[in-house]
This record gives sequence, structure tokens and C-alpha cells, in this order.
Amino acid sequence: MDWDDAAVDAAFAEWVWIPEGTQVHEVPGGHLLVRPAYLHHRTFTTGTPPRGQEERAVDAALALVREHGLPSVRWAVGERPENAEFAAALERRGATVFETLDRLAWEPRELPAPRPDVLVLPVRDEVGARALGRVDEVAFGDPPLEEGRIPGLVEECVAELSDRVGARFVAWTDGEGVGTGGLSMAGEVARLWGGATLPHARRRGVYSAVLAERLRVALGWGATLALVKGRIETSAPILRRFGFRPHGREVTYDLPA
Repeated sequence: MDWDDAAVDAAFAEWVWIPEGTQVHEVPGGHLLVRPAYLHHRTFTTGTPPRGQEERAVDAALALVREHGLPSVRWAVGERPENAEFAAALERRGATVFETLDRLAWEPRELPAPRPDVLVLPVRDEVGARALGRVDEVAFGDPPLEEGRIPGLVEECVAELSDRVGARFVAWTDGEGVGTGGLSMAGEVARLWGGATLPHARRRGVYSAVLAERLRVALGWGATLALVKGRIETSAPILRRFGFRPHGREVTYDLPA
């Protein structure tokens, strides 16, 4: 497939993460997602309201968040001129910038050889799941992985890997799980997410090793494009050096309830 700018932008627009157990509510111009309780932040709103509907969309989202007894809602807004009024409306209501992400795309090219000092493996068992949970807890502030959730997480990871639709990976150094990353397939598009490294293992090539392994697996599954959203302060520079090209930015606002 020819991935011109319009096609890449459309692929990004189709990328919305709705984990099992998410409640979906309509708001003007999009949807408010109330994600499962095992995640650190649960409420996220997709889409941008039509011009003139900005305040109504914010009111609707806040009402739903309060109804669920949650502290705030996050809203990802593409950094484009047509979204400036909505961004201003969020700021007037007290929203602050949580993070700014580069949208980055990669098309198949030669990948570096695996690093001899970093072993990257898909999660297939409880050992991998526990390492995954530990990195997510430290890097993203997620609650500790509950014992009762481990068998289901393993089953989910194994099933997705077997069906070639997704995988979770853990990077191991000296027997310790120090990095993670997720892969989800949408047709020929590989969506890369959840890349993180424990603080004491950073600047040792762990993130790049997990990235390269996800791309290798995705290419083997028929991917012709990979997408990722990288924080401008941390992962985005690594991704650019890896050959990912920028396709705009999005700013995530956190709006207290």
C-alpha cells in the first residue's frame, strides 16, 4: 500500500484503544471512555467537537466523569489550527497539559541486529506477566498487578500472539525484566504502544531493543506501516533516529472534574 500523508493521518485517526471492560459514552464530536479499574487513569475522551459545540462537549464529559466518581478526564487534541478554539476552551475550564506526543510513522527498512546484552521476549507465562506488571507500575503509575489478573493476562497475551494480532514484550538484562512494549495489528498497520524502561536500566539501549523486536515481529506478520506516539521529551528523539518520520503532534489535556 502507498502510505502517503493522507493515508497515514487516516491510520492515526482510526487508532483508539478500548480495552475489554471499557464503558463507552457519546459526547459531542466523540466518545468518553471509562476504562477498567486496573489502569492508573481511566477516563479518556476521543474526537474533537464541532465548532460551537466545545463547551457542550466539555460539560457532557465532566458530567459523566463525576457520575463515575473519577477525578479528571483526559482529552487528546491534534495540534492543528482548526483545534485551537477547543484547546482554548479546555484551558478556560482549568485543563492543563499532561503530555505532548509526536505522531511518528515508519515504513519497512533494514533493522539493526538484536543486541547481545538485551533479550526481548513476548509474554507467554506468569514470569513474563509479572515483569510486565512491574515495569508498568513503575513507569506509568499503574496499580500493582493483582494476583487474580495474572492468569487472564497470560491467556490474553498468548492468544493474541498465536493469532498474530498483537503481543506484549519484555526486555531482560541479567535475569531482570527491565523494559516493555506492546504491539497491535490493524490490517497492515502495526500500532506500537506502552514502551517503557525501568529508571536504572535507561540509556542502555533497552527501549531501542524492544522497538526493533516489535518491528521485526510486525514485518513477519505482514505490516507495511508502523505507527507510534512518542513523548517529545523522551521516546520521540529515539524513534526519529530509528527512521520514524513525524506526522504532527497531539497534546493531551487533563481536566479536573
